[in-house]
Amino acid sequence: ATPGAAAEFGMIHMLGTMNHHEVFKFSKDITNGDIQGVIPTSALPSGILTITVFDQHWTPMAERITYVNNQDYTFNATMSVQHWGLNKRARNEVEISVPDSLPASFSVSVTDADIDTDSSHNIITNLMLTGDLKGEVYDPAWYFANQSDSLARQLDLVMLTHGWRRFNWTNVLAGKFPKILYPRDSTYLSLSGMIYGALPSQLRGAGSIILMMNPCKKKNQVVAVPIHDNGTFADPSVILFDTTRIYYQFPKSANLSDVLVKFMTNRLAPFSENTAASGKYSNGYLDTSGYYRHAMLADSAQKLLSLYKGKVLPTVTINAKPKDQLEVMDQRYTSGMFSGGDGYQFDLLTDPGASVLPNIFTYLQGKVAGLMINSTTNPPTLSWRGGTPDVYLDEVPADMQMVSSISVADIAYVKVMRPPFMGGPGGGANGAILIYTRRGGDRPSTPGKGLENNIVNGYTSMREFYAPNYDSFTQDDDKRDVRTTLYWNPRIVTTRNQNSAIFRFYNNDITEAFRVVIEGMSSDGRLIHMENLMQ
Repeated sequence: ATPGAAAEFGMIHMLGTMNHHEVFKFSKDITNGDIQGVIPTSALPSGILTITVFDQHWTPMAERITYVNNQDYTFNATMSVQHWGLNKRARNEVEISVPDSLPASFSVSVTDADIDTDSSHNIITNLMLTGDLKGEVYDPAWYFANQSDSLARQLDLVMLTHGWRRFNWTNVLAGKFPKILYPRDSTYLSLSGMIYGALPSQLRGAGSIILMMNPCKKKNQVVAVPIHDNGTFADPSVILFDTTRIYYQFPKSANLSDVLVKFMTNRLAPFSENTAASGKYSNGYLDTSGYYRHAMLADSAQKLLSLYKGKVLPTVTINAKPKDQLEVMDQRYTSGMFSGGDGYQFDLLTDPGASVLPNIFTYLQGKVAGLMINSTTNPPTLSWRGGTPDVYLDEVPADMQMVSSISVADIAYVKVMRPPFMGGPGGGANGAILIYTRRGGDRPSTPGKGLENNIVNGYTSMREFYAPNYDSFTQDDDKRDVRTTLYWNPRIVTTRNQNSAIFRFYNNDITEAFRVVIEGMSSDGRLIHMENLMQ
């Protein structure tokens, strides 16, 4: 520091952090204008070290990131080919060995050596460098190619160009921390759901919902889950696998017989095709010749698939105006003079909130201009344009007492016909209200017997990557094999008692050389990346 600044600062503080954890902190008097010292990096883990200098009031003045490379983050492993098979559909055996019976887990891929590949990013570069940096580092694998001093200096230049933005120390010292928008997910695909179409008064004190689960290839299970005031219920102890059919039933005292229950309403939305990788997550550096070979083989595989499945007719486009739901309901339920016409239409099948109302006339209140409904009387009274409209139940004249006693959950469709209604007696001068009860498949579901929305998908059982076995002949062996990925296994394990593992794969019909990529991590957190050609 300059003499004037040194006298003003007096005491300064220095803080070192790695992976957002403090690794050292000390304070020094800078009155003499210069401080010298050594940070013993041999005691630190390998990775990015951030050094920040503060004044005596802990206001940040300077920051620098540097790379600590103690060469302690890798372990050795060897790959040896036990059986060569570069001919058509030949068998190959490769052995991975680690020293000292080191427990480790590996991921292995074997691909056609001539297809496109990008080795600039791997498990070491992601965990030891780019995962802790903002901005993109071009070809990060280059800085781990060897342990030379020249590469170390180049890596330090990368650190100089990615500094000055690690922390907003002013906010940190003031106690202002970033708002966590997406908290850590500590749940599993467990049993949960929500009740729709119930009033808050019905949900309060509703007790527990009885759930009868019939999981695929497992024993049935029955649980009682408490219902919360907002209609949700959950039992985190029941983790769902595969496909499960769930039946439900409420206590008789809960008066929830006509509600709708949906399960797993808090699941994440499916992955969208529109959210394709872009920016630094996309591979923008293509091997053009390898990319062409990859595209050619993929196109060949697609043509072979079409050939084996049979010829598909050319696409035929049919232009038609689809009917809306109300038109479909009118055609399904009405007939003769009751079909079509000028009126208001209401589809109660798609309105889950309607079933909780006391009667159909309460549902119609305020929905038809000019129709006055007095619900204070029993039965309710109707008035429309100075007269009383006729009421029909399934196209048969009905009295108000009978119609008002029908559960709204049993009603599928309602039409309110403006006057005059020609299908009514005397010309229907006062209009008409046509009420239709549910039919066939539109009947409300009975709890425990064929409920809607009762198929719940849980965790999918682990699937193995397809790899043919040409040692024994099958009918599929007659098909041409143009696979570009010959083998992939995300979990090959060595243990203390077994320090080697062998994997086997078969060649396709056209590949003449293989690229084998092996990445892994040992039980003590060290990494490995190997890439070899078999040719």
